[in-house]
Amino acid sequence: LIRAEKGDVAIYVAFISLTEVFYITAKGKDESEALKRVKLIQSLAVRVEESNENLNVRAGAIKAKNRISIADAYIAALCQEHNGILVHKDPEFGKISPTVKEFRLPYKIH
Repeated sequence: LIRAEKGDVAIYVAFISLTEVFYITAKGKDESEALKRVKLIQSLAVRVEESNENLNVRAGAIKAKNRISIADAYIAALCQEHNGILVHKDPEFGKISPTVKEFRLPYKIH
C-alpha cells in the first residue's frame, strides 16, 4: 500500500470483492459496519475495477474451465487483464495457478 500511495505500483480490487466484504460483514455483524469496511477499502490507494465486457469474457472463460466461484473467476480475470500478481490465501486459486501469477499468503491456522 505504501508503494501504491507513492504511485510506484497499482493495486487493483475487483468490484465483486467489495460485494463479498459487504455481505460477509453484514452477515457476521451488521450493514452499517459492512458499509464502513467497504468505504475503508475504497479510501485506500487501490483501484476498484468495475465489470466490463473484456473482464466478463475472461471471468466466464476461467469459470468454464475451473471449479471456482464466480467471484474468484472475476478476481483472477482482473489479475490476467493487468498482468498482475494475485496476492491471496485462498486454496481455490491453486486450481488456476498456471494462468495467473500468484503470491500465496499463509493460510489461517486455528
